[in-house]
Order: sequence, then C-alpha cells, then structure tokens
Amino acid sequence: MIDTGFLIIMKAQQVKIEIAKGVIKSVSETPGYVSLINKKESINIKDVWLYPGFVDAHGHIVALGQMISSLNLSDCNTALECVVKAKNFKGRRGQWLVGRAWNHENWNTKEYPTKKILDASFPDTPVSLTRVDGHTVWVNSFALRLAGIDKNTTAPPGGAIMRDANSEPTGILIDNAMSLISDLLPPRSEKAIEQYIVDANKKLLSAGITEVHDMDVSPAYIPIYKRLDEAGKLNVRIQAFVQAQNDEWLKNEIKPYIGNMFNVIGVKFYADGALGSHGAAMLEPYSDLPTSKGLLLISEDELYGKAAAAIDKGFHIATHAIGDAANHLVLNVYERLRNDGIASNDAILRIEHTQILKQSDILRLAESRIYASMQAVHCLSDAEMAQKRIGNRVRNSYLWKSLMSVGTIVAGGSDFPIESHNPLIGIDAFIHRTPIGKSEAWLSKERILPEQAIDAYTVNAHILSDNAERRGSIQKGLSADFTILNKDIGKLSHSDFASVEVLATIINGKIAYLNDKYIPR
Repeated sequence: MIDTGFLIIMKAQQVKIEIAKGVIKSVSETPGYVSLINKKESINIKDVWLYPGFVDAHGHIVALGQMISSLNLSDCNTALECVVKAKNFKGRRGQWLVGRAWNHENWNTKEYPTKKILDASFPDTPVSLTRVDGHTVWVNSFALRLAGIDKNTTAPPGGAIMRDANSEPTGILIDNAMSLISDLLPPRSEKAIEQYIVDANKKLLSAGITEVHDMDVSPAYIPIYKRLDEAGKLNVRIQAFVQAQNDEWLKNEIKPYIGNMFNVIGVKFYADGALGSHGAAMLEPYSDLPTSKGLLLISEDELYGKAAAAIDKGFHIATHAIGDAANHLVLNVYERLRNDGIASNDAILRIEHTQILKQSDILRLAESRIYASMQAVHCLSDAEMAQKRIGNRVRNSYLWKSLMSVGTIVAGGSDFPIESHNPLIGIDAFIHRTPIGKSEAWLSKERILPEQAIDAYTVNAHILSDNAERRGSIQKGLSADFTILNKDIGKLSHSDFASVEVLATIINGKIAYLNDKYIPR
C-alpha cells in the first residue's frame, strides 16, 4: 500500500506507475503484478516488492572502486595472513605496496601488528596498510625511514605514533599521524580514478542503490566526476561532500555545483577518530586503555569558524563524530551556529555516525534541528569491540531509536567500503540489531520498526541532502527512482534477510540494473 515514506506491494497485487521524463505521472493499484511504463521501456513483474530507490547517506565511492582492484585484507584472520596476502599481490603504487581493511579485532590475538612482521618480508619495499576504519595505518621500517619517523619524532596534533618500551615507533600511526605516510604516496592517475568511479557505480546499482552521499571527496576528484557526468557515465546519483578539515575546499576554490547525476552540496569535517583504534574522543578514559580518552581532531572554535565559512558559501555541513566527547563538541558548535544566525533553520547540519552520546545530549539534536547520519551496520561488527572499549557506557551507543523518539531525523548509510555497501544489511541492522555470529539482538531496546528503517534509507536520506521534495517516496511529481526486491523486507526475520535479492534498480524511470536471473529483457 502507498505511504509517503515507503511502498510495499503485497503478493498478488499490482502497482502501475506511469513515468514521463523521469518523473512519476500517476500511481494506481490493480491485482497481478508491478508495471512501470514510460515511452522507451517498461517492465512487468509478478509477485515482487517495490520501494523508493535506496540511498546510502554515507559512503566513499572512489575507495569502493579502489577496493575492487586493490589489496584487500578484510578476510585475514592474523597479521601473518595479511603479510602472506601482501606478498602475493603484484600491484604497486609507485614503489609502494598499499592495502587496506585489516582489522586486528577479528584476529585471535586482537593486538596491533608491528613493523617487524612486515620487515621480514619487505625489507626494501615501503608498505602502507590502512586499518578497516581508515583511521590507522600499519607500516614497515622502510616506510618509517622514508617518512623520517624515529624515536624523536613528535606526532602532529590529533595524531598518535605508537611506540615500544624503548620509544621506538612500532609501525602503527593513528589519525593525523597517518599523513606522515600518506603525503608520500604517489597520486592515483585520473584514468585510475575514473575506473574506480565506474566500477563502484556498477556495484552500487546491483545492490539497489540509486543515490549516494559521497563523503570526504578530494577536490581533485571533482573535475573527473563532472566529466563522467557530462559523458553520461554516472548511473547513480551522487551528492558530494568535499574535504574541509584542512580547508581543502577553500584552497581549491570549490563551490556548490548542480549537474545531472553529480552535485557538490556540502563539506566534511572530523571531530575525532574511530573506536576500534582508540581514536574516538571520549569524556572518560577507555575501559581497556585507561591512559587514553581518544583524540579530538579539531577544537570548538576552529570547527565553528570553518563551518561558518562554508555555510556562507552555501554548503551543507557534515562532521564525523564517534565518541561522546566528539559528539558533545559538535553539538556545541552547531547550536552556536544556529543561535548566532549563521546557520538558518533550513541549513543542513549533520553529524556523521553519531555513535556514542551522553544521555543529556540526545534531545539536543532534535531541539536544534541537527540530523543524524547513522550506519547501523557498524553495530553488527562493533558490538564485542565496543563493549571492550567502553564497558557499561556501551548502552549509550548506536541510539537510533532514542534519537528518533525525540524527533531527530536519522538517515541510513554504510560507510562503505569500511562496511558492506548492501543497504539490506543496514536495514536488517536497524530492525534486528543482531551482531555477526550471534542469534540475539544486542541492546535490543534500540531496535526500530521496518517502516522506520526503510524511511532511513529513502525519504530521510533525501532530507539530509535537501532533496525530499524531489525524491524519496512514491508520489506523483517525484523522481521515478525505485528498488525492486524479491521479498517483502517488512515481514522478514533476521535470518531471512540473506535470501533477499535485488531484481531491478530504476533511476529517472530508466532501468539502471536488471537481474537477468529473474527478469529477462
């Protein structure tokens, strides 16, 4: 039945949608099948479920494309497995061996790796392997020497260089200290970036994704995106949030831009690091590392000034915040921006992740019209690690129901390629909160209803990009963006989600992806 937030077609019923120039012209229901009709092509499918096109409100498109052809360590169970996989990988970035996605929390030892195990296999090749969360890099001695990092090197503000008992760097660099290595890496060619974007587009379409909020976009990528858009090679809508932590958007004179499938609409800041690498900024010390409260990567006054400058140029503001101290800081800044009249009531102020909150901060988001961009899938992989990191404070994490209950608009995303880009996994996480390898819900009071989860991935995501008047629901006059599934996800148990398949992805009324296994052309 039709709802402004989502549309579920029950078995043995039909929805007939007429489309012209990419816009819904009429919607009606008759028994039998789903029918989408426009001038150039139409599809008729029996016994399927049609939804507004799924949107990932927080992803990294170039990184996803890069993962497809690069050294991916996500399936490694030990540091040694990472080294063996790296030895067998033939690609190089200049002289560097570069990879990502290792996660020591999935290893038996659950300890950070060190440079020594890399040195044994790579004595003369610089190696840079980024942790799954993107906030830690593991390097060998050769890389440390090239970067000039030794026992006397001071970590930059907002960064950490892990050291052994003799103060020697272990090969682990966290958050802002990563730049000591990343600044040395040869840039990717424009041809390579183009291919990453095209490859990522295909993968996203096959998952039923019609639109992505592309976070932390390098200014160097914007001309490439524009060329691909003008050439008709972008099939997924892209809302870009440009790098801003070090004034990248300002230095490169980036302005808001509206294209066909590619728009530049916002800027992205970081308040802290990640929980897995002890970089999330906490109000109290970590339970498993009492000497640390994590890392704040920006001050209140600095974020206020940077955000104000971006708002003045017409940008939306998105700020990464994981820990309760980081979220508190961002809330303080956003409230100041509202109260000082710099951010109007209509200005989009987003917190990316909104992962751990003081109880007293929950209501502040709704009161100041601050939006929560949340990645429910993190809950599935983080549960055990989060419990270890912050103990009983974990009850204040991943609070999407609490936020929704006070009126905060929550959008769903994945943070791909850190987590799977599959929106069905995120929707399942919102509804069931069942961690990987478990059968019971974790912090079950924060589960939400299926229709709320679907809204998070459709209409709410469009609110966070200021596009809800154009897309996000099945109504006359809105864009004809749809995701067609083989099952009614509103009625499934957690175990049943694995059997859901995307049958088609429709964008602007055109078939962007068709599962030939089910729907032959």
